[in-house]
Amino acid sequence: MKKLLHRYLSVFLATLAISSLAIAEEQIFVDVDEDGVPNFSDTRSAAGEEIKLRESTTYSPPDSKSDAGRNLPAWKRGDDDEIRNPQEPPPPVYKASITSPEHDSTLRDNAGNLTVEVKLTPALQSGYRGDLLLDGHPVSTVNASGPVNLTNLDRGTHTLQVRIFNPADKVVHESSAVVVNILRASRLH
Repeated sequence: MKKLLHRYLSVFLATLAISSLAIAEEQIFVDVDEDGVPNFSDTRSAAGEEIKLRESTTYSPPDSKSDAGRNLPAWKRGDDDEIRNPQEPPPPVYKASITSPEHDSTLRDNAGNLTVEVKLTPALQSGYRGDLLLDGHPVSTVNASGPVNLTNLDRGTHTLQVRIFNPADKVVHESSAVVVNILRASRLH
């Protein structure tokens, strides 16, 4: 009995596998032989019966560039780009860098003063802004290339970085981080 059940189960699983690969228009037939063993085929035999298969469920997501995708908000389209009028020029591509001090440099200033040279290309358009970050926190607004003076920095290691924001306050560029070590005199040493 167990062997027969195993055989029926094998035949059932084979049928299931075949039916999942079958195209909706194809037909599958079953014929039971004299031993009671079902035989499955894609051709009808004299005593064969057709097995009615359900139509398989499929899903095709809408094309994000199609008209249907354009009516969806950006987060549903799967992109962050805003829909723009094709006649409008694309937004500028900004680059920011810290040219001084050099990465991993060590500077001694007992007052904790540091001059940071920032380079922005191209010049920021109206509505765009740049922030100079010290250890991840904004310490100065940067609107053009040039020096930024920082005062009374604690001694130790600091990370400098520039972020550029668009008019919607989204980050459009982030410079490479520059690590600088500040040495200051201590009353203890």
